[in-house]
Amino acid sequence: MSLKQKVRELNWKRNFAVKKLRLVLKFKFYKFITLFFPRRSKDFDLKSCKKVLLIRNDRIGDMVATTSIIRSLANAGYDVYISSRKSSLDILEQNPYIKGSFVYDDSSLIKLFSSIKTIRKERFDIAIEMRFNRFIDFKNLTFCVYTNTTILAGFNKSSIPAFNISIPYYEPNKHVTNQLGLVLDLLNIVRDDMHYELYSNDLQSKNAQNFIDKIKVDDRKIILFNPFGSQEVRCFSNEQLKLVCDIISKYGIVVVIGEKRKLEQISNLVSDDIITFDSASITDIVPLVRLSDMVVSVDTSIVHIASCFKKKTIAFYIDTVPKKPNSNNKKATYNYNLMMSKAKLEDCFQDRLYIINNHPNQSTLVNHNVWSPNSPYAKQIIFDFDPVSTIPLNILETETREAFQEILHENDINLNL
Repeated sequence: MSLKQKVRELNWKRNFAVKKLRLVLKFKFYKFITLFFPRRSKDFDLKSCKKVLLIRNDRIGDMVATTSIIRSLANAGYDVYISSRKSSLDILEQNPYIKGSFVYDDSSLIKLFSSIKTIRKERFDIAIEMRFNRFIDFKNLTFCVYTNTTILAGFNKSSIPAFNISIPYYEPNKHVTNQLGLVLDLLNIVRDDMHYELYSNDLQSKNAQNFIDKIKVDDRKIILFNPFGSQEVRCFSNEQLKLVCDIISKYGIVVVIGEKRKLEQISNLVSDDIITFDSASITDIVPLVRLSDMVVSVDTSIVHIASCFKKKTIAFYIDTVPKKPNSNNKKATYNYNLMMSKAKLEDCFQDRLYIINNHPNQSTLVNHNVWSPNSPYAKQIIFDFDPVSTIPLNILETETREAFQEILHENDINLNL
């Protein structure tokens, strides 16, 4: 080994040690802050709960899945309130099971404190933090613990006294509906089939129908294509987008959906017979999905909206589970070990008491299993490439063509012209 390489490896080792120390100090600081969090009594009566707040301060797809819980709680006689980001609340505008909602905004400390101030004006019998991932969002945690509620429940929170109910959940491979169902179990509510439900108002439905009527030709099927993910790593490249459009166009009328800004960037990539639908809000997309014949999408909320309406779906996912690198690659090994150390620190910060006593499976969540389409009408393609844009075109083409043939055969439906 050359002297230059030895110096590099020493730098990598030093950087790893420094970053790990910073992580440890960061979580010690977090732990210190929790000493000032309000503590809730362990003496409570779940049977007396009537007014429920579901805290779902994350993405649209997560909220779509949560509609199954909202419905079950309301049907069991609970008054259901929701806290989330505005984009996620938009999709619930017409939901008949919700009594009220609260916008969560953590874009600045001032807006975060405003969100906390607003939520504290209401008194709840029980508030349930719906997330179960290992990632620590301290702003969200602060919002939860200062909610004005007698009972605060959450997943894997045994080490945070502000939560007087901690629901243990360490199932890295099971679908998210399995985790959500534990909320119903907690309140002794019988689970249904956990299907999702979304609603649109008359104007949204009319606009979508007018759009479909305008582009419909004879008996050709309408196929929605969403190449854009909520994160850059889930977005198709321009070349991939064009390839998939060409394949889909053999089966029906292709409608590429997305934000206007993104659609403008691809306007010169697709052929003239490819139609685009720009949406100002996710609420515009919901009725369009309902009226379409099929959906093709990368891993994003559109997949779950399609599941809601039992649409034939081809969904492109990537395997995001970190893989231990070759031991000869020292830099990659240090980065991997740092990632694993962070995950363990996050687990211990939230749930140390349970982990020590029960030794649960702390493996990394398998995203393509946890957030797979909740539908027998969907075909999920999982690629061992990250990000999506690195999938070779020949592999993408083969998998997409095979998926079309498989899903058409399974559902006994012919989309050919």
